[in-house]
Amino acid sequence: MSKKEYINRYLLLVKRVERGDYPSYQNLVDYVNENAYLLPDNNLQVGFSQRTLNRDINDIREVFGVDILHSSKEKGYFIVNEDYSRPNFIEMLETFEVLKLSQFQNKIKDVVFFEQKQSKGTEYLKPIIYAITHRKKIKIRYEKYWEGATKVKLLEPYALKEIQNRWYLIAKNNKNYIAPYALDRIKEISIEKSADYILPDNFDVSELYQYNYGISIDNDLKPEKVILTTDTIQAKYLESLPIHSSQKIIEETDSNVVFQLDLKLGDELVYKLLSYGDRITIKQPVELINMIIEKLKILNKRYEY
Repeated sequence: MSKKEYINRYLLLVKRVERGDYPSYQNLVDYVNENAYLLPDNNLQVGFSQRTLNRDINDIREVFGVDILHSSKEKGYFIVNEDYSRPNFIEMLETFEVLKLSQFQNKIKDVVFFEQKQSKGTEYLKPIIYAITHRKKIKIRYEKYWEGATKVKLLEPYALKEIQNRWYLIAKNNKNYIAPYALDRIKEISIEKSADYILPDNFDVSELYQYNYGISIDNDLKPEKVILTTDTIQAKYLESLPIHSSQKIIEETDSNVVFQLDLKLGDELVYKLLSYGDRITIKQPVELINMIIEKLKILNKRYEY
């Protein structure tokens, strides 16, 4: 889960601690539960453990320079550097919230221009988040576009993942496979309140997608060393917006930069690389080069006159 999804909690923690009355851990939990919402129109409240609080405090210290400590004498938390720039800090966090919440778009539409892509299925975020946080199985009626029919599936919802303006549910199905389910293909959803599940101790979304590009999950594939080269100008764009978290520079000259990525090969990766057109060149592996060539052959044939 990305840090931006915790931004509300960071803001609320600082607001509560800065009152100066040494709130306890439970005071902070209660305050966040009463005030934080996962979505602007969502009544789903958020709880967190002592361990999560400690991690949040570390993040607030490292990222924003606000040092929150616990006083054994007062049995509560306080801000050490009281001379921190509170207005700037609060304004920055609140501005972040304003920019990402659609309810504010009308007020700032003349100065901030949002991408006009709205994925379907976002209405299911609230019940899915509830099911995930309460470890409840869900039942969905799901449509695969290539089949043209819907099927009912009983799932153990583990996580939500957003890719290219689409939301996906990562869940285990009745075949014991962990797979992604696009929210825009869900037609109905219900929470099985009497059907609990236990999240596997070894489940980690980051690890699941460590070598994947896109949303597909294929545990049978092994990651390949992908080498690509580009000129120094395009390299700056790749550095500012990497293709994948594994991306790194392995060679650099006055005219070219060579990147390495460790990824499993698949259509989603091929389409992404093709989107760069002639601005990049794939050097290896041969299998990936051949996959790209095959796609180019299809495109060339399609546009023959």
